Amino acid sequence: MRKIILLSVLFLMFGCATSQKSEPELKPTTTKNLPQQLSQEEALAAFAKLYGFARYFHPTHEAMEVDWDKFLIYGVEQIKMSDTTELVKTLNQIFEPIADGMIVYHNHLKPNIQVPQPMPNQQLKMWQHLGLGDDSLAHYASNRLGDIPETHNNAIFTYLAGDNFKGKYYKLTAKVKVENTGPKLGGRLILSAYDGRGTEVTNDYKNLPLIDDFGWRTQRVTGKLGQSTAYIMLGAELIGPGQIWTDDYEMQLSTDGESWEQVKIPNHQFDQSDNELPAAKWRSMNEDFYSYEVINDAGNNVMKITAKGQPIAGQVLPLEKYQYTTKELALNEHLSVHLPITVWEGPENYISASFIKLQEILSAIDTPNLSADSEIVRLANVIKLWNVIQHYYPYFDVVDTNWEDLLIPALKQASYDQSPNQHYLALAQVMAQTKDGHGIIYFRSEPVFTGVPLKVLMIEDQLVVVGSQIDNIFKGDVITVVNGMDVKDYVADQMTYVAGSPHLTELRTLNQFGYGVAGTTIDLQLKRGPIEFNHTHTRDGVDASTTNMFHNRLDYYDFPDIEELKPGIFYVNLATTTKQDFKDHKTKLAQAKGIVFDKRWDGKQPKSQITLSAIRDLLPHLITAEVSSPTWLTPVYTQPNQAAMQFKESSWNISPAEPYFTGKKVFINTPAVVSQGETFTSFIDHYELGELVGENTAGCNGNANFINLFGGYRAMFTGMKVIKHDQSQLHLIGFEPDHPVKRTLSGIINKEDELLNKALAVLENDH
Repeated sequence: MRKIILLSVLFLMFGCATSQKSEPELKPTTTKNLPQQLSQEEALAAFAKLYGFARYFHPTHEAMEVDWDKFLIYGVEQIKMSDTTELVKTLNQIFEPIADGMIVYHNHLKPNIQVPQPMPNQQLKMWQHLGLGDDSLAHYASNRLGDIPETHNNAIFTYLAGDNFKGKYYKLTAKVKVENTGPKLGGRLILSAYDGRGTEVTNDYKNLPLIDDFGWRTQRVTGKLGQSTAYIMLGAELIGPGQIWTDDYEMQLSTDGESWEQVKIPNHQFDQSDNELPAAKWRSMNEDFYSYEVINDAGNNVMKITAKGQPIAGQVLPLEKYQYTTKELALNEHLSVHLPITVWEGPENYISASFIKLQEILSAIDTPNLSADSEIVRLANVIKLWNVIQHYYPYFDVVDTNWEDLLIPALKQASYDQSPNQHYLALAQVMAQTKDGHGIIYFRSEPVFTGVPLKVLMIEDQLVVVGSQIDNIFKGDVITVVNGMDVKDYVADQMTYVAGSPHLTELRTLNQFGYGVAGTTIDLQLKRGPIEFNHTHTRDGVDASTTNMFHNRLDYYDFPDIEELKPGIFYVNLATTTKQDFKDHKTKLAQAKGIVFDKRWDGKQPKSQITLSAIRDLLPHLITAEVSSPTWLTPVYTQPNQAAMQFKESSWNISPAEPYFTGKKVFINTPAVVSQGETFTSFIDHYELGELVGENTAGCNGNANFINLFGGYRAMFTGMKVIKHDQSQLHLIGFEPDHPVKRTLSGIINKEDELLNKALAVLENDH
């Protein structure tokens, strides 16, 4: 907190010096009196909206250089210490060094602002967000259009996956030639390694010099891959205007750096064609500004990347399509902001004295060591989280939430909270309003939060124990009261901390039943038939490894991996079956009369970390012709508040493989089937590859975005929109079963697997 207080002193010393630019003329449009003094939360809410507008949609070079996280901490403190009757002046002073042309005004004083005209050699700049490319994984990108790309968004690449890359030395060589001029421009090979979550863990290629002369040469990138490597991306990139040609990719791996083994790179000489891709097995990026084609060069097929236009006004952003644009946006009922979402800038930019002094202030903020013990930090987290969801969450068209109305209550709660754990719960309640199954707040609390070692389900309108590690609580016991609260009211309250569809929210809430801080107690009232009894449990940090919102390891059944349940009828558990087990049973499965595929998990660890992929390994054996995925809709944002949002569409195909599984197929689903599991289910549903038994799937699919917050918090949400093959809504609904199953209390007591029984009945009715 000491460093944050220092900012106030520095701010007062130079008052955020104004630039030499002339101030706009303000003309009254009405004689209406100024509003009464705003509350501090109302002032913070106005700042919050302005922060989001400036950070994500005002494309000045200062906005590109400033550390926006530090600026957020700085800005919150300035609002906290300011007189809210002077809010317009304060907001304009705070943002003046970085937001040229952005002006806050009272609604009854409309600014008279001249439209700026470009100077010679100035280029129009604007933000284009494909999702949010801020703290997210590589699936999303935020680019300032009008700039020369500085990443391999302008690359040709292919993927290689497998455990054989982990911890290995590597050598990648290929031929490259470049036609390109200018400093820091040119082309080179690329090789990036990613872990299983899609996080880049190796990028040694960035040490390679850029090739900028014309003529074939062989370039090599070498290094060592980390133990977490799940797949690699390799290819070539072109930075800036010009052209690059590339061919003859070869890669070798070594355990000791001495003995080398060749790695097969698909279509490494670009001899295979593809109807949709520039070359089979290879993909391209940034096709708006770069073209990709396979050409014949001296008798050899080579890949060629060409920049479509020089980065000058009228070509990268053609003026017939993009024009200087401003928005008048409300901050509250009294204040608005004049926001340019495009700016004119040249190759050399004037840096104001106020920006230099702002950078000096921000350098004093040590963001990695900030704690949510500080009210400033808690307020900043709310502001950042609220803004990202406001501008980048693509499901508000189907989610019944007024996100605007959540901001001020969330700010009040942040001021009220007194500890990091309280703040964690408050952020979780905010995220829950997205109703997004990927909407999670991550935080390593101390002491930890945990549920109690029970697995419970709502069965026949009662909360029934279906798994237990507590000695005197058994399967079939019914919980009636929790901490003096009726159990239904208790569950409803706990669901306010969990995001998702109603059925997914209930499942995840019950997965971590009794959620609370380790070391605290929970009082339960239960009944077993006519007998009523009480139990008090002290939460234990060890319980956290048993119960969490995603999985509860205390399942009420033990599932086999692959087993012939009856002659010709097989069971395959898609959560635990390994690739090797599946490979060993392919022939029998192809000859089976019927197969039950089960997505449920019984809490046991698979025999191998290399488990069966339902999409890559199983699906090809369920089809006889090529099938297409659902359409993935990556949002494209260029304006605040998701105005004029468009979508970039993509999809991919799966080809059949031998042997084909000829028997009847049934698939058991529950709300735990989410995201990639729903991608698999989409194929089954649309192409009628089998019948669905059980419950609705989660109703949540699409690649996740991540938000790094202060004090050790991290947020996740769905950044991509996904609909079903028939264009109908998936979000909040999921895939409905052809044969719904409701569990019964007697089934639990008698240890009957009612979902499996129904699946077998569906199979046997066809024989």
